[in-house]
Parts: sequence; structure tokens; C-alpha cells
Amino acid sequence: MQRLRILFSKTAIEETFLEDVPRQLSDLERNLTAGDVAAAERQIHSIKGAAVNLGSDALAELASQMEQEAKAGGLSAVLARFPELRQQFQAVRNLIRKLKTDEQEGNHEDVSG
Repeated sequence: MQRLRILFSKTAIEETFLEDVPRQLSDLERNLTAGDVAAAERQIHSIKGAAVNLGSDALAELASQMEQEAKAGGLSAVLARFPELRQQFQAVRNLIRKLKTDEQEGNHEDVSG
């Protein structure tokens, strides 16, 4: 039963991440384009939290750096790093999809690294 709860929790976190972060990235891009630093900072903070919940250290670290840049008013720096943030999300999304496919096919490699 405990394993089932862990698997359900993991699946729920992954599904929430895959549903929410693309919307958050779109909102962030819109906020950056509009020059709304406060809204951009909030979006980056949300993306960072989603990455932490999922256990994606690289995405969380990038978002943390961008959040600090936004707090310092570095809108141009944040805007310049936005493609990197989107690319890092896509890499995480692809990994989640690969792991789900492998799990469905019965491949259970340890990728905890």
C-alpha cells in the first residue's frame, strides 16, 4: 500500500508539472515581453517550486538564478535566459516521458544518478 501511495504521489507531481509549467512559461514570456518584472518574478518562483517538487535540480537552480536576477531588476538578463529555461523544461519533460514509457514497457533502470 505504501508503494502505491508513493507511485500515485510521484505520478500526481509529474502530471501537475507537465500541465502547469508550460502555462507558467507562456505567462512568464508574456510578462517579460510586457516588462512586468514583479509578475515575471512570481512566475519564475512558481516554476522553481515545481522543479523542486519534482526533484529537477538543474531546472530549479536555473529558475533560482533567474528569480534573483528578476529581484535585482535585471529584466534583460532574465529575458536572455528564458530560452535556456524553456529548453531545460523540455529536457525534463522528455525524461519524464521516457521514464513513463520505459515503466510501461517493464524497463526499470535506476536513473537517480
